[in-house]
Amino acid sequence: MKKISPVFLPLSFAMVTLLACATFQKFTSPSEDLVIGRSETTSGNVSTIKREKDGMVMVRVMEGPFMMGSNESDETERPEHILTLKAFWIDQTEITNAMFQTFVQANNYQTEAERIGKAYFLDLSTKSWQRIEGIDWQHPRGVESSLAGLNDYPVVDVSWNDAVAYCAWAGGRLPSEAEWEKAARGTDERIYPWGNSAPKENLLNFADVNLDLSWADNKINDGYQLTSPVGSYPDGASPYGVLDMAGNVWEWVDSWYDVYPGGDKATSPDFGVT
Repeated sequence: MKKISPVFLPLSFAMVTLLACATFQKFTSPSEDLVIGRSETTSGNVSTIKREKDGMVMVRVMEGPFMMGSNESDETERPEHILTLKAFWIDQTEITNAMFQTFVQANNYQTEAERIGKAYFLDLSTKSWQRIEGIDWQHPRGVESSLAGLNDYPVVDVSWNDAVAYCAWAGGRLPSEAEWEKAARGTDERIYPWGNSAPKENLLNFADVNLDLSWADNKINDGYQLTSPVGSYPDGASPYGVLDMAGNVWEWVDSWYDVYPGGDKATSPDFGVT
């Protein structure tokens, strides 16, 4: 599964060793008390419920097989192999700053970046990664920045442990890589969530003409220099109706970076595999 590189932001990463994903993955597999008694809404092929804890809309990914990986991509996605997953629910969008703030206030939670006091930051003035004091989820665009006007934007500068804590509070867990990939590409072996056509400005937020970096695509204007509000590109939805599965920010999963069966590099065994 090829995932379009997200916008590389002037944001920090809460991990203190290697650069890692800037946000946590969508919540999945709600416990029964979140589902029982709640009405499931179906529109076309998309089934949704709304989580009570944070108001997140979740979509159902049906049980069955799908093709994971790609033989035509780099070695981290080889070899293609069929996996059969149990049905699961996954968040329709990335977690927003407003949702994460609810979690922080309810638990008096402090992220790892806040405890460490510094994190990595892509400085657009120097166009280089810097480890800077004072960068965290509440200061996502520099030490003098705030969350003003960013309530509907995806939360960033959270570590894998922060993501796990959020999901546990919400009543679930991080998805495995296989669950994430199936939710993103469906069962027809498409390259991108929307199909096989090349990325366009109505499909995702990624490094474009608004971002003055050597690897940005200056032929596309997605409307944002940095992140965009979650769900801003409905035309880029996956077959299950999941949004933001390409671009915007990186997302955490609960699988180790390890080999596929018979491959050189990839991921570990996954939750939900039958």
